[in-house]
Amino acid sequence: MQVSLSEIETSICKAVSAVNLPLGFGEDAGRAARCMAESGIGSLAAFVDALDALDNGQSTGFDTESAVMGEFIPKSAGQYLSALHAGPSACDLLVSAASTEPEYKKITLNDVDIPLVILFVSLVASTDMNMGLHLLWSKENNIEAVCWQGSLIMIKGAPENLCVSGPTELSILLVAKPPKGLETSCNEPIQGKLIDIDEVIWRRIIAYTSRLLVEATKTSRLTGAGAGVIDMD
Repeated sequence: MQVSLSEIETSICKAVSAVNLPLGFGEDAGRAARCMAESGIGSLAAFVDALDALDNGQSTGFDTESAVMGEFIPKSAGQYLSALHAGPSACDLLVSAASTEPEYKKITLNDVDIPLVILFVSLVASTDMNMGLHLLWSKENNIEAVCWQGSLIMIKGAPENLCVSGPTELSILLVAKPPKGLETSCNEPIQGKLIDIDEVIWRRIIAYTSRLLVEATKTSRLTGAGAGVIDMD
C-alpha cells in the first residue's frame, strides 16, 4: 500500500505518544521515520518493533544519573534500553554540547533494543549541525556509519546489515570533519511523496494511533470530540 511521507511522520509521532512517551520524543521519532522512508533504507518495522518493546515492558527508559555522565543504561535490570526513549535524549545531549562540553564528545548506549531507530534519529539531528555524528555498533556485523549534515555515509557494513536488532552496545561520537567518500553517501531521497509500505506493518502502526481516539459518545461530543455539524465547525 502507499502512504504519504507526512502521514508516516504524523502516525509514528502519534504512536509514540500512545505508549506514554512525551510529545517531543514522538516528534523526533516521526521525523526519523520519515527520513528512513525517504532514504529507502531499512523498514518501518523497526519503529513498530521499538513500540512493541516499550508497550510489552521488554524495553525501558534510561538511568538519568548515568546518562549525564555520557553512558545510557536501562533504568531497570532485565530490560533493554529503548531506542525511542534514549535516542533523542542522547542526540540532544551531543548537539547541545558540540561546542561547549568536550566531555560529551562520545556517548555510549548499552543494551539498545533497535539500533536502526537511533541511526535515523541521529541522521535527522545532524541536519542542522556543523559537526557530524559517528555511530558504531554490532560486533557481529561491525557496522560503522557517519551522519553528516543530513547525509548518511556507511564506513563499514552494508545498508542491509543495518536492520539487525539488539540488544547491542552503540556508541555515538562527535566528529569535526566530513569523512572521505561523502559523495558515496546513502541519502539519495526516493522520488515522489508516496511510499510503498507493507500493509501488515502499517496496520500495526495504526493500532497504536487508534489508542488516542476518543470513544464516540454523546458526552465526548459535548466536550469537543469529533467534528461539528458542518466541516467548518
